[in-house]
Amino acid sequence: EKGSELPEGRPDRKYKGRAVFQGNNVRGEENYRALSEDLGSSPASMAAGKFADYVGLQNGCACEIADALRAYTQSLLSLVSNTAAWVRLPKEIQPSDWRKLRDPVVPLRLALYGHPDAGSCWEKHCNTQLAKLGFQPIPNWPGCFSHPKWSTVLVVYVDDFKMAGKAANMDAVWNAIRSVITTDEPTPFGKYLGCEHEISQTDARRLQSDIVRQFLDSKSD
Repeated sequence: EKGSELPEGRPDRKYKGRAVFQGNNVRGEENYRALSEDLGSSPASMAAGKFADYVGLQNGCACEIADALRAYTQSLLSLVSNTAAWVRLPKEIQPSDWRKLRDPVVPLRLALYGHPDAGSCWEKHCNTQLAKLGFQPIPNWPGCFSHPKWSTVLVVYVDDFKMAGKAANMDAVWNAIRSVITTDEPTPFGKYLGCEHEISQTDARRLQSDIVRQFLDSKSD
């Protein structure tokens, strides 16, 4: 049950199912346990998300979030792993014409959740698509990108996207991202990585940063 800590009736509290790669039972052609490179991925830090909040609180700016839908399976397993994987499907979801087969297996093409390389495949796919749109990695901050032309900062934590920048540019940037990566509808930032975020009034002068303003004002047209 996702969002089980939320009150009853909240739309974010719901049951979800997931098809996964059974990583505890992976064997090679000789029936020995197979080992994977297990390359892993480098998600963004919580500090990066807070920085996006800060940018979004600048005058004329906004901060919005969106989730990639079925993120891992948007990428091909072959992007990172060169070792083919063949899988057995549970009996209850096998096509009816497989009933004549004794032990059918199929090649795993997509980076199914649970495979040790799935996170790396998704990360590489996501980064490649963002690079095509002109997003530039922020040095020493994994999962963080900037776009000088659109004056936006993007933080990617696995399948959670948080973007901040000039409010006038947000729709155009989201439309561009969603043309290459499937996400749900962007919303104003509220619950992010399990934490509720609320905006309160404060002295606007304390939120201003010359470095951030210089980025937001550069090439914004």
